[in-house]
Amino acid sequence: LNSFKSTDLKRLVESVNRATTRGANILISYFECPTLISMLPNWNIEQLTVQRNISCKTTARNKTREIFLSNYIE
Repeated sequence: LNSFKSTDLKRLVESVNRATTRGANILISYFECPTLISMLPNWNIEQLTVQRNISCKTTARNKTREIFLSNYIE
């Protein structure tokens, strides 16, 4: 699950759900993760391709999929 473990994702989802019940608008940016998407089924999802520029070698700078998850409509 990348840098987060499944227990971390569960804690994140619990926290954002509590904040949502208090009326907070939340936007999460994360790598394309079906686990996280399934844990927030009623959230808005925008998928995009991003360029990773963290490498001293330009040939190692790859494009990857990322998602924005939000509990509001913009």
